[in-house]
Amino acid sequence: MDMSKPKKLKVGIPVMGKGATNHIHRSEVIDAFLERGVELCFFVRPDYFDILKQNPDCSYISCDIPAVTREKKAIAGFFEYWRNLYPAKDPGRKIRFRELISPRSCIARMRSEVLAWGAKSRVTMQLALYLEERMLQGAEHVEISDRSFDLMLLLGIGTHGTQPEALFARWARSHGIPTVQVVANYDGLSSKGFRGTTVDELLVWGPTMRDDAVRLQGIPESRVKMIGALRYDHLRDRQYPPRDTFLRQRRLNPSRKTILFAGSRNVHHYFEMLSAFEELNKYNDQFQLVIRVYPKKSLLRSAAMTYFLRHARTLPGVYVSIADPNYEEGIENKEVLAIEEEELWSLLKHSDLVVNLYSTIALEACLFDKPVINMWYFVNVGMAVRQPVYIPYPEIYHIRKFMGYGAAEQATSREELIDLIQRAVEQPEQRSGQRRLAVSKELGPLDGKVIDRLVDFCCSRLPGVDQQADRASV
Repeated sequence: MDMSKPKKLKVGIPVMGKGATNHIHRSEVIDAFLERGVELCFFVRPDYFDILKQNPDCSYISCDIPAVTREKKAIAGFFEYWRNLYPAKDPGRKIRFRELISPRSCIARMRSEVLAWGAKSRVTMQLALYLEERMLQGAEHVEISDRSFDLMLLLGIGTHGTQPEALFARWARSHGIPTVQVVANYDGLSSKGFRGTTVDELLVWGPTMRDDAVRLQGIPESRVKMIGALRYDHLRDRQYPPRDTFLRQRRLNPSRKTILFAGSRNVHHYFEMLSAFEELNKYNDQFQLVIRVYPKKSLLRSAAMTYFLRHARTLPGVYVSIADPNYEEGIENKEVLAIEEEELWSLLKHSDLVVNLYSTIALEACLFDKPVINMWYFVNVGMAVRQPVYIPYPEIYHIRKFMGYGAAEQATSREELIDLIQRAVEQPEQRSGQRRLAVSKELGPLDGKVIDRLVDFCCSRLPGVDQQADRASV
């Protein structure tokens, strides 16, 4: 063994969900760590292992999704359910609570009401988390034989959807490994319940997320650093194909106004958007439509969507873009670990407005300074398609915040949608200031240095690495 060769510092990163593949397992992020002499080891859930495109300069370990087992499983489930109710006094969480308890027995509903009363208070939830971590100490099922890590980098804080990250955090602490946690989604701190772990260091996007970490999640402000949104940092500066070339390659007319419709998991909205577009073109044929299909397997496999795609692709002035890159390659059953992005960013760049259903793409549209219209109505499209389910989107916490900026319009009928589309292309500069406000508040500093701040902060927690932590806080 060559003792003169310095030991490489190693960071472990769990890949338990698509957030890690979309935000951390990116070549530009990996390269930034490697340039600083930091080795990355990814813990990959078994069903992802063979389909994740692996970087030859990193190591990968197949690792089951951690869980709490045996007699402690019921305790873990109890606390997870309780945390999911928080903040119970919020209108959006009240709706979620009603969904959770509606199929339960009378006694179970009464127990849930008592828990919901406690879930109104952040202090109560902090106490509940303390009890949870004490009662489940050592009970988490995380199988990692290699413990030679200098840092664990986690995506999430154990709220709904990132529960495995909480167990990884506990495992790391129990083995004396420091942790740094990063937030991937802009609703991860606000609409997903209370966190499932103690947080040592948290990296967030912008001022709003920082406030949510402190005010909603009870994380001391000294432990929260604002670095910006990793995935969006270079979008303004990247090279895009010329608009005319890009649109003509998709059989679209560069002289027409382009509507980008970003659909959801529900097929009926796709039919409704197409119907609204056809009605719009009856008296104003200067529009064309791009339909961006959500990457959900059950949606793409459904008979209704199969028919819709076949029909839409025959229509003039309509282009279909599918976020699932495997679907277009004919590999319909392969899990989507990372959505198609190259075409998406160009679509946002070259479209004239964006219609969506309160999704993250509304923020992305604001980043490109495109008018945003949220479709909030639910039309019965016939017996052949599963009927729409009403979802009170505007009541959900993070959506209320976004709509509070005044950056988007809201259509509650087809007539209103058509009217808003026409107004958006006639006066695209309207709400531009509000869109810039939403970007600065939600996405934080996007100056081409977000990855640098991430790497600098992690390196500041590693022994023997050049210290540049001053850039980690903005």
